[in-house]
Amino acid sequence: EAIQGSSRLKGGSATKILLETILSLAISQALRCPLMEGPPVPKMNSESEGTKNESAGLSEDSATGISSFFSGLFGAKGPGTSMEPSAPALQRGEVFETPLRRVFGAYESTIEAVYLSPIHEVLEIATETLRSKRHIWYLGSSGVAALGMIDAAEQVPTFGCREKDVRGFITGGWESLGKYKALSNLAKEMTASGLPAVSVDHFLNHFAPAANTSDLVILLQSRTAGPALSVETTAQLANMRQQRGFQLVVVDIVAADRGQSDEAASTPAEPSNLEAFAAIDTLAKRSNYHLKINLLPIASMPLVGDLDAFGELAIKLCCNIISTGAWIRMGKVYRSRMIDVKVTNVKLFHRAIGIIAEISGITMDKARESLLRCVHDIETNKPLPKGMMSMKAQDIIPRSSMMTNIVTMSILICHGKYNLASARQALNEGKNTLRDLVVSALPSKKNES
Repeated sequence: EAIQGSSRLKGGSATKILLETILSLAISQALRCPLMEGPPVPKMNSESEGTKNESAGLSEDSATGISSFFSGLFGAKGPGTSMEPSAPALQRGEVFETPLRRVFGAYESTIEAVYLSPIHEVLEIATETLRSKRHIWYLGSSGVAALGMIDAAEQVPTFGCREKDVRGFITGGWESLGKYKALSNLAKEMTASGLPAVSVDHFLNHFAPAANTSDLVILLQSRTAGPALSVETTAQLANMRQQRGFQLVVVDIVAADRGQSDEAASTPAEPSNLEAFAAIDTLAKRSNYHLKINLLPIASMPLVGDLDAFGELAIKLCCNIISTGAWIRMGKVYRSRMIDVKVTNVKLFHRAIGIIAEISGITMDKARESLLRCVHDIETNKPLPKGMMSMKAQDIIPRSSMMTNIVTMSILICHGKYNLASARQALNEGKNTLRDLVVSALPSKKNES
């Protein structure tokens, strides 16, 4: 994926899918846990494991045993079997008969459900918010809210925006991340010295009272994981919206009715959850947009234990689409490349050089020189000091991390249409988007489709 940044977008989503799949299959097999409410993953036949061979690593018997094990996961033809579907899962209604096919089928149907939804309606609202130089706030609980926080945290290095442009808040704040004791304890120690408060209560008490009609609250909820907010908190949010008039979108991941057994169906849901869902449904009716993502039955159950893997993936994809799409419309991307990356670490330093080189059609050395000129404010008609080109990235980061629009500026000066002074002036005027400035700086052939 061209636009990427660790946990963002398709690279991060693929990593999430692979790790959850591998670990869930292992847990199901080792602990004999149900996988997606089906039978546990079959164990490898210990009688077929054989003994290790020093030259080959595995005996023929052992290799046969492993092959049989993977055949149970993938199907009769083993892991090399092509899993390309003849039609999308939503259309073909396929029955996934083996553990791995069930898992991948559920992930596939989740991705399709998100991308075939009318999420563009939310994207329009988010774009207008950023165009007005206002704020997007994600609210939610548990792992769903954590995904919103991750998406928000990635905006600054990926798109060079302000920290306050996109923020995430979670019910219970840092304390709700109690599974991560070290992080929770660290938060207690550091809150007084600048670690941001992230609780929904903090948002309602300190952010919402200053909101205006251009700000946007995105309420994130996966019904498999439970309600996004309590009845009381939902009432507070509704009251604050009535006072301040901010935009409100509810992103609602809805599980399918999977035809529960009579015994399961007779077990009532917790009254508090039913009341909370009802309160959020009432709020959603008064929102600017209620985005419902309806999951298929195969994706409407925990992956293993109580892991809401498919609901979480749907939330992650929604957040990624909304935030990234809005910044693309704001001119922060040129031909699927981020042109306003903040050069805050060694990885992003080398990524920035690659982006400058590819967009400008120049060598990596020339791209590095252009970046260094912008970092150290050395005009294009002056030579770089001796030894600067061989400086280590970690020695450049302290200065580059404090700068904005550095990648765009580096691209602008590559072909002589701008020097540092004129590039800085064009950026400060803000008459054109960064993308438009890049287009104006490149040779005409480079801009041809």
